[in-house]
Amino acid sequence: MEELETRKLLNQLVTMMALLIPEKFSISYLSDSTGKSRQALIKYLQRHHEEGVEWHKEGKKIYVSKELGIKILQEHKVQELMAA
Repeated sequence: MEELETRKLLNQLVTMMALLIPEKFSISYLSDSTGKSRQALIKYLQRHHEEGVEWHKEGKKIYVSKELGIKILQEHKVQELMAA
């Protein structure tokens, strides 16, 4: 019975986390969060990720997918920890 309850709680946690993470991240948000310039992030996207798949433009704004946004934030956190 405990395993079933644990699975239920884990599923609830996963659902709650999915609600908290946006479907897309703006370049401005990633720039503020990582301390990297918007220009540096745009160059990184252009060189390493496919436009229209992992990132796209909406008018004058650039957005990255949820997965790529999380990856960029995680990489920044790892670099920050290694520098400490």
